[in-house]
Amino acid sequence: MKLYTKHIAMLLLLLLTATQAMGRTDSLLWVEIKQTSMIYQQGLCDSTLSQARRLLVRAEELDDALAQAQLHNLMAFCFWDQGDQHTAAKEMQRCVTIGEANNFIGKTVKSRHDLYITTMLSAYSLLSAYYKDHHQLERAADYAKRGMEWIPICQRASLRVNSLSSFSEVLMAHKDYNLIYEPMRQGAMDALGLKQVDIAMMMITYLINIEYGVMHRKPEDILWIKLGEKILPDVKTETAKITFLATTKLTLPQDEGTDEVTRLPEVRDTTNANAPDIAKTDSIQTRIEYIQLRNERIGIVGSILALALLVFVLYILWQRYQHRKATQKAEQQMEERYIEGQENERTRLAKELHDGISNQLLAVEMKLNEEGLTPETMKLLNESREQVRRVSHELIPPEFEHATLNEVIRNYADSINGIHQCEITYMQTPPDADWTEIPPTKALEVYRIIQEAIGNALKHAGATSVSIGMHLDEEKLKVLISDNGTWKDDSKPAGIGTRTLNQRASFINGKIELFQHQFGSTVQLTVNRQNLQKNV
Repeated sequence: MKLYTKHIAMLLLLLLTATQAMGRTDSLLWVEIKQTSMIYQQGLCDSTLSQARRLLVRAEELDDALAQAQLHNLMAFCFWDQGDQHTAAKEMQRCVTIGEANNFIGKTVKSRHDLYITTMLSAYSLLSAYYKDHHQLERAADYAKRGMEWIPICQRASLRVNSLSSFSEVLMAHKDYNLIYEPMRQGAMDALGLKQVDIAMMMITYLINIEYGVMHRKPEDILWIKLGEKILPDVKTETAKITFLATTKLTLPQDEGTDEVTRLPEVRDTTNANAPDIAKTDSIQTRIEYIQLRNERIGIVGSILALALLVFVLYILWQRYQHRKATQKAEQQMEERYIEGQENERTRLAKELHDGISNQLLAVEMKLNEEGLTPETMKLLNESREQVRRVSHELIPPEFEHATLNEVIRNYADSINGIHQCEITYMQTPPDADWTEIPPTKALEVYRIIQEAIGNALKHAGATSVSIGMHLDEEKLKVLISDNGTWKDDSKPAGIGTRTLNQRASFINGKIELFQHQFGSTVQLTVNRQNLQKNV
């Protein structure tokens, strides 16, 4: 298997693990691990690393070994994506060290929990591939052997197949035939059942080499040859096809008496006129070396494809850069509209106060001086009160006229990030939520609640990290503001700003809940979806 194929397979395992963590526990730590994995899915490696390092400190304080292993696993993939394979390998080594020190394999046997298996198999697979590519075959084989201990307890066929495709390549190169033979037999059948034909063909080729070259079986007794011929038309990669054909040419007689059904097409090496006649070579080692030589030449084609891939990646990065510039420009335009809206709003309010309320209050004063308190004076006072009330209700920040609640909160988090040396992060789910359904009057109250909660964390708890999360589904809006601040005995979060928070929440028929934990505190706002509609 190519290294990039293994990398993609292991990445899928990591994302699956992050999703399953939600079902394992309701702790805030695992919720944030899943959120961090979602950030990685978006290609934001720097943000993922920052979040993962912060969560790793909490995982170590909680002595949660599985969470620590998960976070090292996640950071390894970030470094790998950034091209720093050496640091990625170090992170995976830390993951393996934690897993082995805490007897993850024993815990797996007892709990049958997939989290341990996916975490460790992805780590062993990456490490074995890394050291093989760096020509350290002994270390690569060591990690592959340790990874093989997990195969018998892995119940998921897709996970076994992807892991075996990594381990078998290393162990075949290391000549550990006894260790890999039986697992590969089952792995080949599992791969066929999953319709992963290319992986199945790779394992079948290895099995033919073992049975013919090591176990000295006759070609007619090797059932894998027939099976390989059957699936050959469905194989996608040329390397898998050519390697299989070259291997079977070593084992099958090529005389005139060979049955046309079983005879494979001749594979000639057109790149070298001095290539050995493998049909007449008796040494299995010489034959294997020939196949390796052919594969190296095929690797030249792979290098060309890799160069093309690099050009494609550079093109994608350029597109992202252009998109980022367009986004920054859009944000700048939004800011300009915001400032313009503020000025227009101030001008309108000044005119409203001067021409309307101010003149009406002057008329009331004159009436009181001349006539005292009369029904007409009371009428004027009531009208003035209604005008003041109307103006106060219109005091909605102009940004809500140009952006949704999600966009306003994201801009707010970006604008205050770094103030008082505090890191502010924001995440909204699901990605396709329709935030335009929340009217400005209701969005304003949510915005003010978030401002109040963050202000409390900065002023009274000395927080250095605050995370904002908003989730909107068909039933409710949920907002979480979590901080790592330390609250003094005389300034508990329940006694600071609670009244204001509850008043704003009651205006939209929402509910405020405050939680304290060993990492700080969390403010949770919950509002039923129907209470967010415009007619409520």
